[in-house]
Amino acid sequence: MKKLIEGKIYNTETAIEICEYKAPCPVNDFHYFEESLFVTKRGCFFLCGEGGGLSRWSETTVDGHGHGYGFGIQVLSKDSALKWVENRDIDVESIQDHFDFIEA
Repeated sequence: MKKLIEGKIYNTETAIEICEYKAPCPVNDFHYFEESLFVTKRGCFFLCGEGGGLSRWSETTVDGHGHGYGFGIQVLSKDSALKWVENRDIDVESIQDHFDFIEA
């Protein structure tokens, strides 16, 4: 998927996929979603996601009276990307090359 946002192209084909997350509910649940965190060659972070009608990725239906399956790309700052990772309890080993961590 490619999307032009604020004069920059975000492309899942050329960016590095860092990790992915799938909602802990059945695929046929309207809340279900899948998201992947990417980083571009220039160090810009973004999410590529898809989901049901009650997910953050939902889109307005053609008739304009509801929401259905949707997908898209959302740009994240490095701090927001790290928060996204922390909130989803992603394995540190899979992300440590992309973030600076301090040993506690």
